Amino acid sequence: MKKLLILATMFLSSAVQAETFFCETSGWARVSQNGQGTGKSDDIYIVDSDKGWKATGISEYEGVCDFLKLGEREVLECKNTEGPSELDNMIRYEFTIWLGSTNEFVKLDRFAGSVTAFSGRCTKI
Repeated sequence: MKKLLILATMFLSSAVQAETFFCETSGWARVSQNGQGTGKSDDIYIVDSDKGWKATGISEYEGVCDFLKLGEREVLECKNTEGPSELDNMIRYEFTIWLGSTNEFVKLDRFAGSVTAFSGRCTKI
């Protein structure tokens, strides 16, 4: 009985710590060997601190998330751990939310020879 109570406590405490965000992208910028560009974006992402992040309409989450402190700011940083993605020859990607009153985010996609950054705001759900 005691072991069961300890396991239940551990499960509930880890479930309470998970945070989920609804993130709306406002724009993007790209820098590559061929030049640079910017534009508006209306991509929407769901970020779960236990599962990673995903675009709406996609069933599987990507990345591993950690809560970090960068200077005076707390952030939720999610990044890939499995190495390069076969999709679009992506080398690295990460999703960072600066936690606070605005919950601003930046999502970086790094390819061979280019980087695309998406930015916007998240709402904690």
